[in-house]
Amino acid sequence: MELTQDQCLMITQKSIAIMQNWGMSEQDIVKISGLEGIVKARHMERYKKDEAFPNKNSVYVYLEHILGIDEALATTYPRNNQMARIWINRPHRRFAKQTPKAFMLAEGQKALVALRMDLDCAFAWERTTSK
Repeated sequence: MELTQDQCLMITQKSIAIMQNWGMSEQDIVKISGLEGIVKARHMERYKKDEAFPNKNSVYVYLEHILGIDEALATTYPRNNQMARIWINRPHRRFAKQTPKAFMLAEGQKALVALRMDLDCAFAWERTTSK
């Protein structure tokens, strides 16, 4: 799927804002977004303002999962927008008692998919029935 520059910018800014809300550092954002070796953490300020992440399909797959996790957390905790940060930073039994944040940093896209499946039953159903 080809994205326009405006779409890339919107997705970049929204994803950064989500991960910052989760308490992620700029280095964490680079790693969790699949941008290691492509974007430097010290350049994150320009991506927050007026530049989109590189328009590479692999990057936007990571960002799609981040947006999906955020949406699922908002559905799970509709009355408390701080619960997303708490959930991401609290050890979880389904992830070997790691925090979801540590799981994402260690496992990358595999963790993003697992977290999204854990939070979003419709996404999990789609993933398990389409194979």
